[in-house]
Amino acid sequence: MEQEKYVAELEKGEEYMKKMEEEENNDGQKEEVKNDEEIEEENNDGEKEEEEDEDYEDEEEEELDLHYSRDEAVSAITEYYKLLMRFCLPEEVVIKYPPASGWQWPENITFTSPKDATVIDLMKHMPYLKRPWNFTLHIYEKTEAVDYSHFDGPGPHDIDPPLFWTTLPSHALMLGYTHGRDGHYIFVDTKRGTFTLADFQVGPREWSEGDLSVVRFV
Repeated sequence: MEQEKYVAELEKGEEYMKKMEEEENNDGQKEEVKNDEEIEEENNDGEKEEEEDEDYEDEEEEELDLHYSRDEAVSAITEYYKLLMRFCLPEEVVIKYPPASGWQWPENITFTSPKDATVIDLMKHMPYLKRPWNFTLHIYEKTEAVDYSHFDGPGPHDIDPPLFWTTLPSHALMLGYTHGRDGHYIFVDTKRGTFTLADFQVGPREWSEGDLSVVRFV
């Protein structure tokens, strides 16, 4: 009798252990399904965030209506120079206008930092200021005017800011620069059609390729 009771208790314990194992297995399967669902949900959330970021960038582009036109850029630079001539530049300073075919440069000219065809086209067709000898020509606060109308020899010619400030992409051009402190640089981005005033002492130095508008130097 005692032996039968012992066997019955044993069988009961085995059934209990088997039941516990089945419950643990079921819980493990449920946990795996839950983890898979969480991973899938996180992936979906990540995709949604990427889509939202892309939509935001597209909306920003549409709001800014970014585009580039050489004629518009040349017109804006010309009008700015005329304004300076009228109010603050000495009478000896005159605006130099390019011939219809553009400024004539040496053949096979090269630059230290390569410039794309759009920038080259702008450089050859924009006006410049002719200044008296040994006269510093400021077109903004401690900002000197550039002159790309003439180059001596094929180069390579350095027309960018110092490397410790920034490295310009091939679609950006320096229109004004400074030699000292508390001065400004002026850039035009021919990829987006924007002008940017830059003070590297108070603003970020990193350049986001293809997007000058994110670099706020003002």
